[in-house]
Amino acid sequence: MLKKVRKAIEEFALLSDGDTVLVALSGGPDSVALLAVLRMLAEEYGVSVAAAHLNHGLRGEAEAEECFVRELCSRRAVPLTVERADIQARKKAAGRSTEDMARVVRYEFLERVAASVGAHRIALGHHLQDQAETVLMNLFRGSGSEGLKGMTPMRDGLYIRPFLHIERREIMAFLTQEGLDCVMDRSNDDRRHLRNRIRHDLLPLLRRDYNRNIDRALARTAAVLKEEDEFFKSQVKRLLTAWNIAVTPEGFSLEVEKIRVQPVALSRRLVKHLLERLTDVEQGIFFHHVQAVLELAFAPRPSGRLHLPHGLEAKRDYGRLILARPETGGRDFAFAYTVATPGELTIRETGDILTFRISEDFDCRRWEGAGDRQGCRERTRPLPGAKDRANCGDSRPETDDQVTATACLDGDRTGTPVMVRNFRAGDRMRPLGMAGEKKLQDIFVDGKIGRNERKRLPLIVADKRIAWIPGVCVHEEFKITSETKRILRIDYRRPA
Repeated sequence: MLKKVRKAIEEFALLSDGDTVLVALSGGPDSVALLAVLRMLAEEYGVSVAAAHLNHGLRGEAEAEECFVRELCSRRAVPLTVERADIQARKKAAGRSTEDMARVVRYEFLERVAASVGAHRIALGHHLQDQAETVLMNLFRGSGSEGLKGMTPMRDGLYIRPFLHIERREIMAFLTQEGLDCVMDRSNDDRRHLRNRIRHDLLPLLRRDYNRNIDRALARTAAVLKEEDEFFKSQVKRLLTAWNIAVTPEGFSLEVEKIRVQPVALSRRLVKHLLERLTDVEQGIFFHHVQAVLELAFAPRPSGRLHLPHGLEAKRDYGRLILARPETGGRDFAFAYTVATPGELTIRETGDILTFRISEDFDCRRWEGAGDRQGCRERTRPLPGAKDRANCGDSRPETDDQVTATACLDGDRTGTPVMVRNFRAGDRMRPLGMAGEKKLQDIFVDGKIGRNERKRLPLIVADKRIAWIPGVCVHEEFKITSETKRILRIDYRRPA
């Protein structure tokens, strides 16, 4: 068995000279064997070994197991950290199952102890049969390759599984050979748990009637899918970098068309990755959740909302897909600032920046007679959710990639200071070239500005009238004319 562990250590770079390895020591056969093996190899690999035991207090044997672990480490002079946890109290507060809460608490404990003792690795005793069980459990849940890859020899550069390619019978033979005692967890025989039914009922049936080496076959499948999973992760990372996906006040904002042209498998991975980034829960986003998000994104309707686990939301706003954080999903926010001109404003709620400049050195003929593009030198870059169009009064200088929109207004009519605020119900303005006022709600709908974008857009208010909506339109009464003496130039920037 030592030979197999050495191979795993070297193949997956599980240990480095000078490492401290923290063994998750339950007292069961796997963890006792793991502690013994790592101590045997410690000098060879230049590592030191410590142990950690968490008493969940869930079973009657918990006290005896703690005593066994204390005595084991004392006899072998292994540094040991022991803590107790009230899983029942925490699961009620968190609204989770006992099994899920115990897992979360266990990993929190291990990482806390690792930090306190300066451990570089946390060693777990999962073996080949555990891997086979995990693959089957994920298969029954309908997992894709990300779930079917099972457990990995190393996770997050911290957790290592040196026994992942070793069979349970080899571990038991090693304990007998070394004369090592252990404790047996009777809850492993409880068939109410899916893993135990797979272990005691399904896998024996598969070994007997279908493939006597089913455990290794499943482990090989997991290894292949692990490599494919790594490829998909690299592709997701490539897309995130290339797209520079925007983070709105509500979460992530993506262009639907960009998702639509990707292979479906990659689109699924991208959506799952972003949803998992929005919550600290490692599990609970499954295939049917991701598929529902993609169906929302590709539906013919321009808007819609989808509620997901852990308080997450997916929202469709015309050409945008919004994946919302639990703490901000569906939240309205308001802002209002008074700004002297010239000057600059950073909107705290969104991070957007407005720069105001005054100029008296200009040729008014340059700005006259431009029809519905009065005051506009170039096409603006469309805002998220907006269709590509030339916007009255707006421009986007090609020399500054951060400038989303620019307006040049009559500075005498705007006066100073001006107000910057976001949309309020009932807002109206007179778009350039129109004889009368129009509701902003209708302007947004006509321009295909998404609902979330409407809340974010800053409105420039002068003389109690909305003078400019960045990327949308300028008020008729603030346009530049032959009588204009000062130009107020406003640059609207949305940081990358």
